[in-house]
Amino acid sequence: MNKVIICAKEYPSRVTMGAMIDFKRETGRDVNEIGADVEQLTMFMYCCVRSACRADKIDFALTFEQFADGINLEDFTAFQNGMSTEEDGSKKEGDESVTIESLMGLAMGCVGMCLNDFCRLTPLEFTAVFEAWQQKETYAERRGWEQARFLACSILKPYSKRSLELTDVCRFSWDMKPAKEAEEEPSTQERFDEIKALWNVD
Repeated sequence: MNKVIICAKEYPSRVTMGAMIDFKRETGRDVNEIGADVEQLTMFMYCCVRSACRADKIDFALTFEQFADGINLEDFTAFQNGMSTEEDGSKKEGDESVTIESLMGLAMGCVGMCLNDFCRLTPLEFTAVFEAWQQKETYAERRGWEQARFLACSILKPYSKRSLELTDVCRFSWDMKPAKEAEEEPSTQERFDEIKALWNVD
């Protein structure tokens, strides 16, 4: 849901990291602790609309009480359903213990985002950013180890009585292909003849 009508005026509405920060400041609780509490859901919807208006440079002067009085049931139900969909799309095993502070720490302390950019992201957008950053860090770490192994192999080659491969010096976990990626043994003529004889095919 992108829009809500409160007191006959249309406002943008998005679940953002900024809304989660606002909710924590207002209630002292994380979003994943809301459950079925109607007041908490209403407060989070209020934070989502306020955050979206702040990001879109739209005036929003409603108090929480005025906001709650102006919500119609249809918009509230749509928000609740949309929030459930967002959680299903971004939730992973162990996410119940994740707090907005830990996410903000990852964004600003590790990824290098500024607070304003972090607050404008939706949870799914932040997940995509964080996963891309993780892939980049993993590649950089592997590249360092690969360079060290190549250097060691180059140093040892003149003293080795046999031809050295990189994996002879050191074998890393990523050198082993998963079983599903292992190449199937190509069929040979002998195997074909064996199957043909087994089934008595002329």
